[in-house]
Amino acid sequence: MEEIHDESEQNLTFHYNRNERLSHAPKMVQDYYSGEYKMPPKGLFKMLVYTKSSRTMLFVLVACLLLTLFIGLMSPNPDEGLFTDVPVKLTAFSFQDTIYAQLVLKEPKDNAENYTETQLPVNVDFRFYDVDETLTESIKKEAFYEGKELAVGTTSADYDIMKVEAVVTMNNEQTVLKATVKRN
Repeated sequence: MEEIHDESEQNLTFHYNRNERLSHAPKMVQDYYSGEYKMPPKGLFKMLVYTKSSRTMLFVLVACLLLTLFIGLMSPNPDEGLFTDVPVKLTAFSFQDTIYAQLVLKEPKDNAENYTETQLPVNVDFRFYDVDETLTESIKKEAFYEGKELAVGTTSADYDIMKVEAVVTMNNEQTVLKATVKRN
């Protein structure tokens, strides 16, 4: 067999000129090959403060984080309240298919002598809500507050109860406390 060669292949020449190729390249490529291109710094923090826009973005992220922490720490808990000087706290937990809910009225912070000689009626309406936020049961309790710590509690069967709400009335004041049920 005979091999057939194209004569044009043998006369082919290729000339490579790097400077000519770089003269047509973008400015960033030209700067890179000439050594004038500024490489970004290595390291996370150095990269975050490298440019003005990245410093601004870092400042905004830190400010948002601090604002979120401030709001989270300063917002009142839905399971705590205050009647004039008397702190009130609602707790709820599940144990062996029973929900235990307890409202604790603590000793007053100031003017404890105003409460020692009188018995103030405390009416508590415990409301139990299930997963669908449907009221499953409502239990009313009454007790008398004498200036010392008072605990009013009740139980309910656990029908997937997720939240307990207590409507507390004392001294013609009313407040609503909410607590999620803690499960073991």
